[in-house]
Amino acid sequence: MCIALPMKIVDVVDEGARTVRLVADARIARDRGGEQIVSAALLAESPDALRGLVGCWGVAHGGFLLSRLDEADALSRLDIFVAMDAQVGGF
Repeated sequence: MCIALPMKIVDVVDEGARTVRLVADARIARDRGGEQIVSAALLAESPDALRGLVGCWGVAHGGFLLSRLDEADALSRLDIFVAMDAQVGGF
């Protein structure tokens, strides 16, 4: 089972390819942090919808943005990852 890390959608990389850049929250252990460029084609059918994702939180897997999360949900999930990191000394 994969537990996907909520990440912030920070910009559109390529409108034609419908790709976006995701950045991990700074509180997450460095070995799971960083950024990813993924396809948002499953969630955004138009350029306006694609641009509308910027600033939102999302969950990606296998190179695809799978879902959009509201901020409260994303931060709640991130709190769990932060707690797990603290338990194993990952941060």
